[in-house]
Amino acid sequence: LLDQAVAFGGGKLRDADVAEMLGSLDQRHIRELLQCLAAGDAAALLAQIRALQELVPDYESVLDDIAIVLQQLAVTQLAGVGSLGEDVDTELLDEFAARFDAELVQLYYQIAITGRRDLHLAPDPRVGFEMTLLRMLAFQPAAQSGPEADIVDSASRVVTPVSSKKILSPSGGTPVKM
Repeated sequence: LLDQAVAFGGGKLRDADVAEMLGSLDQRHIRELLQCLAAGDAAALLAQIRALQELVPDYESVLDDIAIVLQQLAVTQLAGVGSLGEDVDTELLDEFAARFDAELVQLYYQIAITGRRDLHLAPDPRVGFEMTLLRMLAFQPAAQSGPEADIVDSASRVVTPVSSKKILSPSGGTPVKM
């Protein structure tokens, strides 16, 4: 690997070259993806994914990196950045701790690790990665809690919960509230 890294770097061994050779990304790319998610901007998110594709990343590793930042955000929001130790990007965490609700961080974390687990099921890794990030935009925590609360998607449209829909009774045409 060392010989390959030196050859890849044109005779010099640089951290950025080794990361690129191994398909890992620097924190800048993770920050840009999180900015798109925070803004709810699907078009910018897809453009960012297309730009990443040129680097030929290991999409499992990118989802791992996103999940790690989300875990650090959760700790920052609930226990403070001091609870994380010294090897964290406090600037990144401070920026996004204010932009994401704690519930959204938990949801995004779950989507990231589930997407990583299911990446091999996708037609190709980039498509699986893209769908994982789009899923983060598509699903948002409910605006209110409780069994009768409406579910609100990322475009702020209200979706009627199943429990309040009327269906026909088995015996005929009388609607029954569920």
